[in-house]
Amino acid sequence: ELFSRDEAERQRAYQREETLAAWSIAMGANYHSGLEKGIEKGRLEVARNLLRLNIDVDKIAQASGLSRDAILQLRN
Repeated sequence: ELFSRDEAERQRAYQREETLAAWSIAMGANYHSGLEKGIEKGRLEVARNLLRLNIDVDKIAQASGLSRDAILQLRN
């Protein structure tokens, strides 16, 4: 009832909700970006470890999900 009578208060409430929604979207995007970076880092680490064990590059590609070229770059 207070908001419906006071335009300034209604505007502040709207801006507060808009800010919270934008923050929530940004946090979700940051979470997913970080998750993807962590997964990629894990794949690279698996590939490095398998290279140290002298595992075939094609088998490393299959196990890690990385391309053959990416693994060859890690080896060099």
